[in-house]
Amino acid sequence: MRYSRSELPKIVGLSVVLVGLIAYLAVGYGKLLGRYQAEQAGHAAAHAAQAAVGPAGGQAAPSQAQAPATAAALIAPAAPPERDPFEPIIPLGWPAQVSAQSARSQQRPSLPILPALAPTRPGREAGALSVSGIVSGPPSLAVLRQGENHFIVRSGDGLPGRIRVVSIGKSTVTLRDGQREYVLRLGE
Repeated sequence: MRYSRSELPKIVGLSVVLVGLIAYLAVGYGKLLGRYQAEQAGHAAAHAAQAAVGPAGGQAAPSQAQAPATAAALIAPAAPPERDPFEPIIPLGWPAQVSAQSARSQQRPSLPILPALAPTRPGREAGALSVSGIVSGPPSLAVLRQGENHFIVRSGDGLPGRIRVVSIGKSTVTLRDGQREYVLRLGE
């Protein structure tokens, strides 16, 4: 390759910069490596001093004979929990009254005896039944509300007053009272 005389100062300048950069990186790496090796030597010395003294309290390190007993203690069966962690707090399929006060005061809400539910639209009566929420899926669940009380139900569940949940749609809950059917819409 031939270079012209006008490009020669540029090539020399770039070569000097490149050699200086390589020297800078080599010195930085050497310092970092020295610091790392000194830190590792300090850790090794601390571990050696601790091994000579033994575990906390000046006790000797456990022997090979003590190892199986320690392993057996770690593998020992634990006591069963006080209650089944997978048992639902509110039983599915039953209208369970849940209010903020009863949820805080009781760990497991009891199934209350409720007055007959009136499947009418809210605003018509003070005890009107309405749909607060719907959970789609197998099985679909609905949250029904009467005043401040909430009930979790699914298709086929019976409610007080001979009312039965016929079906739960994406935004509706169909109830049957004898021969009459009522459709409650979500949010109405």
